Amino acid sequence: MKRNACLVFFLIVSFYVFNLHAVDSAPSLGKKIQEAEEHDVTVTLKLIQVYVTDKKGNPVMDLEKDDFELYDKGKLKTITDFEKHVLTVPVFEATKEEKKDETVPLADTTKLNRKFFLFFDFAFNTTRGVLDSKKAALHFIDEYLQPTDEVGLLSFSAGEGLVLHEILTTDHHKVREVVEGFGIKKILGRAENLERQYWRQVMELDELRKQGADPFEMAIKEQEKEVLETARIEFQFQISSFIKTVKDLAKALRYLPGYKHIILFSSGIPRVVFEGTLVNTTEVRQRDRFEAGTWGNWKLRTDYENMNKELATSSCAVHTVYSAGNLPGLNEDIETDYAVKDGGMINGQLSGIAPLQWISEASGGKHFGNIKNYDSIMKEIQSFTGSYYVLGYYIDEKWDGKYRKLKVKVKRKGCEVFAQEGYFNPKPFSKYSKLEKQWHFLELALIENPRFQTPLSLPSNALSCEVDGFPCFLMLSIIPAGNFDEIFGEKVEIVNLIFNDQNDVVSLKRVEVDLSKYQKGDVYNYSVSYLPPGKYRGRAVIRNLDTGKAAIASSEAIIPNDLEEGIRLYPPLLIIPKTNSIYINTRGIKKEVGEKEYSALSSIYPFDALKYSPLVGELERGIPELLVLARGYVLDMPEGVVKFYTRLVYEPTWEEVPIRITVRKTGGVFTFTVPTGDLLPGRYYLYLFAEEQDTHARANVNTTFMVKQ
Repeated sequence: MKRNACLVFFLIVSFYVFNLHAVDSAPSLGKKIQEAEEHDVTVTLKLIQVYVTDKKGNPVMDLEKDDFELYDKGKLKTITDFEKHVLTVPVFEATKEEKKDETVPLADTTKLNRKFFLFFDFAFNTTRGVLDSKKAALHFIDEYLQPTDEVGLLSFSAGEGLVLHEILTTDHHKVREVVEGFGIKKILGRAENLERQYWRQVMELDELRKQGADPFEMAIKEQEKEVLETARIEFQFQISSFIKTVKDLAKALRYLPGYKHIILFSSGIPRVVFEGTLVNTTEVRQRDRFEAGTWGNWKLRTDYENMNKELATSSCAVHTVYSAGNLPGLNEDIETDYAVKDGGMINGQLSGIAPLQWISEASGGKHFGNIKNYDSIMKEIQSFTGSYYVLGYYIDEKWDGKYRKLKVKVKRKGCEVFAQEGYFNPKPFSKYSKLEKQWHFLELALIENPRFQTPLSLPSNALSCEVDGFPCFLMLSIIPAGNFDEIFGEKVEIVNLIFNDQNDVVSLKRVEVDLSKYQKGDVYNYSVSYLPPGKYRGRAVIRNLDTGKAAIASSEAIIPNDLEEGIRLYPPLLIIPKTNSIYINTRGIKKEVGEKEYSALSSIYPFDALKYSPLVGELERGIPELLVLARGYVLDMPEGVVKFYTRLVYEPTWEEVPIRITVRKTGGVFTFTVPTGDLLPGRYYLYLFAEEQDTHARANVNTTFMVKQ
């Protein structure tokens, strides 16, 4: 199943920025429940991805399970599960149609897919570098990704920090669309240019001193240097932000199984920031050397090394691609000239190549020096990541968050093994970082089978309707009383999302409530979103913010196209006799043109909320009747007499169940009751027909309900 698109930065931030409360009714019901975060030791199958090459770097793929030894915390483990994955590198002939691209898994089922994150660095990059990075990323998506590969999309900029554009997905087309949409407005760094400008000033000042230049000219140069020094301080703050962000990202990726391959497109942080420079060390005065940072920033260097260690322990192999092309000289404009005219130590220290190499070396990835060669770069990444083994063994998993060291060996001589150095045990939700909690939510919202947990499943229903001339999508879900104690609590967020047929999020509505009061009655969560005609899928995420326990509800509906004239009939809402229900309305974060807020569901479908509740899920046997509310209109024609009739069909036998109804029309709502007390268990189809007697205009809709066994 395709995984849907992520909502980029807005989705990540919105539910932490907005704290909307919208409980419509009901006094406090029930006592407060306190969740204790206690986890027993569980036996779990642990899967490890292993890459094996010969001394020349070629994949070795003829090994069997008995050729491997796997140690967990120094103890030899029994390998119970074993897979080989061999993905051939595409062969490009004269025409695109002749490309060969095969996936050859040697096991019946795939336990671990390849996982890639395309990481665009907008802060330490150039305009041309970003454009070349886009070309390289699109080439990788088009030519080297396999259907089973999971791809995520990240970016970092000085203004927005880390943005998760796409969570891991096999919907490669969606990832491609986002990459194509990247512009150059987010490029805020110009790191190497800044350093070059600064060191030009340092060298020019030194030269002027040696020549005994005019004091006035020296003062001007000193002022120019001070301006650049201020910019360099701001620049180092930006570097510190990048380092912290990547460390947090690595921690959030700890618990994703297998290797995570990050392809980082960047021109890098200039080496001089970390190590300083030997520019004119015998001539430049000691004070100037200190102020200029010629000894480097040791704290940033230490933080950078710790960042690389965090990536390695989180099994994130970073493949860095230097996006500034060939290295320009000190006196060249990095934006316009790729030629190397001024090399040597000065030039190397002002580039970001070495710091990018440090990331790759520490994390087990590879560094590539010139993005202009993106075809060969992506081919090598494909070759390195395309052939691997999956080793599985059972462990006693503890929820303590501790790191466990791994060691994988191959008995055959001449083989080099690349495998994760360890893994982290799971930890309680309360110990999650902010980024980990964000990732946790995104998996619940966007992935059918989240990796963090198996969420509870809630009954739900979705309807299209029209209110005051505006088409809308009504999402309903129910938390049955007493059935889901795990998600009740004082801090619970309810987020209703709506996706269009392209899997784009078109509506997000959130509320944070205290559900500990509402355990004696069913809790109904609903939202109304005004949307154009189309097919939509609603998904509700209910998450306890203290424990992380969650429940999911999902359902679909179609908003029909506009009707110029005739009768419009919308699917009905089914109502049953039931009291003590609580209604929670997740109001919209942004109010669109024409959108109205409703304090209760009965504002759209008029019913007595003290005596009745919507039917969401199965109908209990013995309930005497269903109240049916259907919205409908006569459009752009004289309204005569509308004849309304129904059919009830029992699915197991496809026989019609005889019913007699009396329809009442109030405003735009048709209301009638269907007797249900004697209905047999099983699924029923309820068909509604309307006909205007003067013009014979017709309309019909249907709905289904299930009578419980």
